Amino acid sequence: MVWTTVSATEYMLQADCVQYEPMGHIDGDFIADSEQDPVVWIIETVENQTDFSWTGYRIDIGMDKEFSITGVVSPMDWTFAITQPVSGQSLPSHTNPGTGWVGSVDFYAGTAIDPGQSGNFGLVVSFLGSVAFCTEQVATPEPASLVLLGLGGLAMLRRRA
Repeated sequence: MVWTTVSATEYMLQADCVQYEPMGHIDGDFIADSEQDPVVWIIETVENQTDFSWTGYRIDIGMDKEFSITGVVSPMDWTFAITQPVSGQSLPSHTNPGTGWVGSVDFYAGTAIDPGQSGNFGLVVSFLGSVAFCTEQVATPEPASLVLLGLGGLAMLRRRA
């Protein structure tokens, strides 16, 4: 991970990630030296090492205090939908479960990201002062992969019967 200072109140966290499973996590803290309103870009270049092509991707982000999602980074021909954070939600953390503010960005494919390829996904968040954060990234398989998974499940059930 690389931290970059963009301005006095704007920062960028860039992470090169490899995703082997449909779901991944990042947990951390943003430590501010004042209660100003910092803006943080969280950008992940994610390499698909799952066994399916991605036609969708979701990032859930949780914090221990109020925040807003003010922007998005996505692959060139992908679209997205932002769900602003709501309080009292289960945090998407695998190391520090609890409740807090949780929002999400759903990304929808233009060109699928095949195994071995990478995509840039990210969001821009704004909050007051220091905050603990966690994310959960979920890749969505392309529809043909879902059909094959479903058929495999049916075959397993049939075998048991």
